[in-house]
Amino acid sequence: MENWIRNQDSFYVTKENQKIYFSDDFIKSEERVTGLGKGIYTTYKYFDTYIWKEDSTNHYYFEWIPKVDENIKEVHFPDSFVCEDKDGYSTIPYMQGLLIPNRYEYDYSHIAFDGQFTSCAAYMPWLSQTNNGKGYIAINETPWDSKYTIDHDDKGTRLQFVWLTSLGKMRYKRVVRYSFELNMDYNRAAKIYREYVKETGLFKGLKEKEVNLHKISDLQQCAVVHTGIKAHTEKDSRFYNGQEDVIHSFDSVKEMIQNLHELGSNKLYLHLDGWADPGYDNCHPDYLPACIEAGGWAGLKRLQQSLSASNDLFGLHDQYRDYYYTAKTHNENEAIQLEDGVVFEHANWAGGRQNYLCASLAPKYVKRNYTEILKHINPELFMKI
Repeated sequence: MENWIRNQDSFYVTKENQKIYFSDDFIKSEERVTGLGKGIYTTYKYFDTYIWKEDSTNHYYFEWIPKVDENIKEVHFPDSFVCEDKDGYSTIPYMQGLLIPNRYEYDYSHIAFDGQFTSCAAYMPWLSQTNNGKGYIAINETPWDSKYTIDHDDKGTRLQFVWLTSLGKMRYKRVVRYSFELNMDYNRAAKIYREYVKETGLFKGLKEKEVNLHKISDLQQCAVVHTGIKAHTEKDSRFYNGQEDVIHSFDSVKEMIQNLHELGSNKLYLHLDGWADPGYDNCHPDYLPACIEAGGWAGLKRLQQSLSASNDLFGLHDQYRDYYYTAKTHNENEAIQLEDGVVFEHANWAGGRQNYLCASLAPKYVKRNYTEILKHINPELFMKI
């Protein structure tokens, strides 16, 4: 494709931080033809690659296949393209979506969570680039132990897939699916990904979701009101700047919603942060009781009843991933460990020092907490977990 170039040879990094190019470990290549398509199968010292085109589609697959228990920490494959046209741009599913024009000057060397897929750095597992209507979308079919990097300068933007270990080893095949089109833009890229999740059975439309949660249909024509009750920041949090706690009573939020209706608002959906006594993003999963200084369970119930009377919907912010040391029942044995047995931790959010709760335990904590919550709040309450 014109205005596109390959940037460099793929490479991997050893656990001793030695950078080795694929070409240094090359053994042989051969053409392979199967019932699905044809491509080039390449054998290297510690792994193989298979780059092939599917006959029935316009999809190209780039596969990295481990074959021995090697000393690899991360793999940079496949070779990236450089979007270098001055009117080109890159599209990344970072948070609510990020579009990077080639002429935009900014340093993207520090991405949230180091660019890991399935984090806020990439809620969806794909990357896309466009030059004068021509472009591609690259869908990461194995996103669990992977990340991406952005190299953005006056020559253009280079997006690179990086494969990471699972418990210290490269345990399984990694696959990226590229789709090249002449009419590519960010809308077309999103539609191709939508088609992909339908094909793979991952897609679930609103009608299907309504079967288990009928109130989803009530969200139609709702205006979203996003506010909070209590904000508290621990001193070891990166956000701490000496601020005092901020508390808004449940009754004050109730009055705010009533005022919005008096001003002409129709049905509303209230998303409530910091409703529990620890404060927003604090002490999870021990996130109870309802904030006492804001009115406690009685105040929260009055707010819920007022919303119900106005036919409004109500959502409580809650989560079972961040595992804070300030939680009364915190136990490192229930936290995710790294391959060497060390418990991973950081202090990014308001609650300060934290680990990640083992996902297998999350449903049990949900059941524990909501058994208590539903003693005080109408069970028909619309909640967000």
